Amino acid sequence: MKRSEIFFGVIQVPVDFLMILLASATAYFLRGLPILEGYVSRVFTLTFRDYLDFALMIAPFFIFILA
Repeated sequence: MKRSEIFFGVIQVPVDFLMILLASATAYFLRGLPILEGYVSRVFTLTFRDYLDFALMIAPFFIFILA
């Protein structure tokens, strides 16, 4: 294996984890936009901290499946 392949293979997992957290944060904030209120029903409300805690618990499962 080349050094570049090893480098990108090692850096891929933390970057994937960060992207999953960014996607969850984006989804949280998109839910609250007034333009999307007609399309998204808020059955329950979560604080951003609770939502982020849940995303942090779920992200390793996504990494396991995708990596």
